[in-house]
Amino acid sequence: MTSRPAAAQRLRDLAQLRHVRDRIDREYVQPL
Repeated sequence: MTSRPAAAQRLRDLAQLRHVRDRIDREYVQPL
């Protein structure tokens, strides 16, 4: 990997986390 701006990497990580969260929320939709 070449020298990349930390901001871009951070945004990418945030986007991934968002996808994972959405997936978890959809998978774990159980009425309490």
